[in-house]
Amino acid sequence: MASAGARDHLVTVEQRTTVDAPGYPVERWAVLGRYYMSRKDESAYNTAERFTGMQTSAAQVTTWQVPYLTTMDPEAVDVPATRRLVYQRRTYDIQAASLVERREIELVTLTGSAVA
Repeated sequence: MASAGARDHLVTVEQRTTVDAPGYPVERWAVLGRYYMSRKDESAYNTAERFTGMQTSAAQVTTWQVPYLTTMDPEAVDVPATRRLVYQRRTYDIQAASLVERREIELVTLTGSAVA
C-alpha cells in the first residue's frame, strides 16, 4: 500500500461515453476526476506492429495506486472497459484493476508511442 506522501502524480481519470450520432453511436472520453496517485514503472519493451501498424513502437507497463473511489471500484465497475488514465498528456489504457485491503485501488496500465 502506498503512503499518502507517495501519491505525488496528479492523474486524470476519463470515462468512456457513447454519444448518439446520426446512424451510429460515437465513443468519446469525458473527465471523471483528477486524483493524486503513486506510480511504479514495471517494464518497457519494443515491439513491431503493437500500436501503430508497420511502425515499431515502445510499450510501457505502469502500476498506479489511488485511494478507494466508488467510481473506480473493480467489483462494481468494469474499469478496464470504461476508464483510462491521462498523465502529462499521455494516455494509459487500464489493463487490470484490483482492490488493496479495501482502502486503495491498484491499476495496471499499458501505454505506447511510436519510436522514430
